[in-house]
Amino acid sequence: MNQKGPLRTITMICGILVAILSAFIPISMTFLPGSILATLLKIDIAMIGVTFALLVVSLIVSKNMFYKLTAIIITYVLVMITLMMKHSGAHLFFLNGLAGKPVPEVNMAAITKYSWMLHGGVFVTAIPLVIYSIYYTTKLSRGKKNISSNGIPQIGVITNVQSTGTKVNKVRIYKVRIRVGQEEYSQYEIERDMAIPNHIIHTVSIGKTVNLLVNSNNKNEVFINTEYGIL
Repeated sequence: MNQKGPLRTITMICGILVAILSAFIPISMTFLPGSILATLLKIDIAMIGVTFALLVVSLIVSKNMFYKLTAIIITYVLVMITLMMKHSGAHLFFLNGLAGKPVPEVNMAAITKYSWMLHGGVFVTAIPLVIYSIYYTTKLSRGKKNISSNGIPQIGVITNVQSTGTKVNKVRIYKVRIRVGQEEYSQYEIERDMAIPNHIIHTVSIGKTVNLLVNSNNKNEVFINTEYGIL
């Protein structure tokens, strides 16, 4: 059973609730007592944590490697922000201020320390994502070069096109499903990620018959041969 759909839906609902509550708190400061505002802020912070945790899980369970590597960066950022708030006492500054309690002094040294760790860590955790992007682009380029000279011409039909939500070199990546072959007894379906520029996305619309190039050594390695080039 595919759990990614419901998980994404729950994450979206939590995000909407967080946005509503975050917008309501500043507005309600004119008519709600501080103690209630402090409670609402605690709930809002907790829901933000839950929303980001759900987001990370949905990225990790995805088959898309770009999503998985992005989850590492988001997780690191959340951990650093949590530690910064805890050791600096910044959260108590806001909560006590709203509740009308004595406001503690914020530990600026802790904020400075974790700010450096946050920025440096994001740079480090982004390295795998950059390396994979280079690897993906290089592999795709080599595959197109080999298939253009050794590929077997074939006819296929696009049965599904879905955006993955990711980009490589500013080109959006789509998950494309193709029914390969003209004879019913020999037809089969494959699915692969394709980098498709916006100005040629019409060439892979659902139901469209397309020219294909199939790897003679691996029938599941299929490229679309368009008038704009090989996809």
